[in-house]
Amino acid sequence: MDNSKRPQIGVSACLLGEQVRFDGGHKKSSLLTDRLRDVFDFQAFCPEVAIGMGIPRRPIRLIERGGQVRAVGSKDADLDVTDKLAGYAASLEAKISHLDGYVFMQKSPSCGVFRVKLYNESGDAVIGVRAGVFAAKVMQAHPNMPIEEAGRLNEPALLENFVVRVCCYREWKEQVLAAPSPDKLQAFHRRYKYLLMAHHPQDQILLGNIAAQARAGSMKGVLEQYETSLMRCLAHRAQRKNHFHVLTNISKVLRKTMSAWQKREWDAVLTDYRHGVIPLVAPLTLLKHYCSATQDGFLAEQAYLQPYPSHLGLRNAI
Repeated sequence: MDNSKRPQIGVSACLLGEQVRFDGGHKKSSLLTDRLRDVFDFQAFCPEVAIGMGIPRRPIRLIERGGQVRAVGSKDADLDVTDKLAGYAASLEAKISHLDGYVFMQKSPSCGVFRVKLYNESGDAVIGVRAGVFAAKVMQAHPNMPIEEAGRLNEPALLENFVVRVCCYREWKEQVLAAPSPDKLQAFHRRYKYLLMAHHPQDQILLGNIAAQARAGSMKGVLEQYETSLMRCLAHRAQRKNHFHVLTNISKVLRKTMSAWQKREWDAVLTDYRHGVIPLVAPLTLLKHYCSATQDGFLAEQAYLQPYPSHLGLRNAI
C-alpha cells in the first residue's frame, strides 16, 4: 500500500508494547504490531501518563458520585483524575482529527470502550458498565470515526468489520471530503453500492437517496448526512445472508457471459457458501475471475470485491 494513503490509526500505547501500564507493564497486541502494521500507521497515546500519573502509578477505576461518573483511585478515592483525562482528550483535537480509526485498550477506566466496570461511590459493588473517560470524550468529539477495542479484534468478523470501516472512512475523506462535488459523492456511492448492501440493504438505499440529492453549492448538509449514515451502515456486521444476496446480484450480470459449466461451477460454490461450508473468499475469488474476463467497468470498480489489501486474508475466516 502507498504509504501516503495508509490509514492513520490512534492506538493505546500499551498495545504497541510500550511499558506504560499502571504496573509498568504492557499489553502488546501481535495482531496490531505484526499484522495490521503492514497496512496501517499507528499513533500511540497513553492519557494516564500524559496527565502526569507516572509509571508505575496508583490504579484508578470508575465510580458514580453525585450523579456523575468519576475516575478515581482504586484505593484512594480522593485521587480524582476525571477532569484531567477529559481535558487531555480535548487538547488532542489537532492530533486526532486526521485519524481514520482508533483501537483502545479494553477494560481500562481511561481507554475502555464497551464494558468498563462502573462502581458505586463506596466502591464495593459494580452497578453498570460504560466507556472510559478518555475514550468517551474521543468518541463524543468524533462520532463517525471507526472505534474498536483490541480484545474484540481477536474475533474474525469484528476485525474484518473494523478494517472495512477504516479503509472506507479513509477513502471517503480523500475522494469526497478533500474537494466535494455532487459527481464525486455519487461516484463514491456507486463504488461502494454492493459493500453497503452487504452490511445493511436498507441503509444502502437511504444512502443512494442522499447522494442523489447532492447539488453544487449546497453540499455541507448532504455530506454530513451521508457520512453519518455511511458509518452507521458499515457498523452493522455483514451477515452471510447479505453476502449471498450481493454475490447473487453481481452474478446475474456475469451469467450472460458464462458457459454452461461455469454456471454450474458458480452455483455449486455459491450454495456451499450459503450453507457455511466454505468462507467468503472462495466465491469472491471465483467472482473476481469472472469479472476480469468480462471487463465490466462498473463491477471492476466495486469496493466490495476488495475493500482492503487482500493479503490480510480477513475473508478467509468469515
